[in-house]
Amino acid sequence: MKLEMQLEICKMKREDFDTDEEYIEFRRLANLRNKKYYSKSEVKEKRKEYKKKYDKQPHVREANKKRRQTEHYKQRMKRWLEENKERLAAYRKAPERKIKKSISGKKYYLKRKKNKDLVEKDRKRGEKYRLEHPEKKKEHYRKYLHSEKGKMNYRYHNQRRLALLKERRFEITNEDLKKIYMRDVACVYCGSNVRLEIDHIVPLSKGGHTIYYNLVVSCKKCNCSKSGKDVIIWCKEKNIPVPSIIHKLLAFQNLKD
Repeated sequence: MKLEMQLEICKMKREDFDTDEEYIEFRRLANLRNKKYYSKSEVKEKRKEYKKKYDKQPHVREANKKRRQTEHYKQRMKRWLEENKERLAAYRKAPERKIKKSISGKKYYLKRKKNKDLVEKDRKRGEKYRLEHPEKKKEHYRKYLHSEKGKMNYRYHNQRRLALLKERRFEITNEDLKKIYMRDVACVYCGSNVRLEIDHIVPLSKGGHTIYYNLVVSCKKCNCSKSGKDVIIWCKEKNIPVPSIIHKLLAFQNLKD
């Protein structure tokens, strides 16, 4: 009986009242009842659980995606962000927010790491952003190198490389380096003449040595991208032909071995 009465009350409209004042008073009391009901902790939990299930439905996700792409939504969000800069800064700096962010970030990363398509998609999106915003990339890299984490990682990388060098052959002189630069002239992978470096064909981490027949000229971008990967596999990943000089030097190393 109580439920039926509540349903009847919900169906009441302006036409059911004699004056506007009566209808306004009825709406005011109804709003107070709703506010009191929805402020209960158990009701809040129920609403959260329902919203989670509802938001995961395909048609709802698609509708929300379309709504976020509208110009009206973008303008509204931009206006809200400008008006609430201080509030957002305080929210982001809160210690509990940082803990939640680190935990959710780890879960998100582990979840996406299992899906190779998503990893590749993220990598391409990152590459595109870095190409479109070179100044931001430089600024971010500069801040990272001056941070404690960046300094520690840089030291670790240098120490690891020194340890590898001690276990590998190091038979190279300044004359040999000049010959290598005269032989290759530019980056053997992309042909660039900017920020040229010496690259190990067989990386130190894979048993390569610092000798004349294991070194080629490479630009910084290609050298960092290749890193400790196998040169043949890396060229396939980048969709570039393996340079003829690489084939010759690898063949010569195999003959010597």
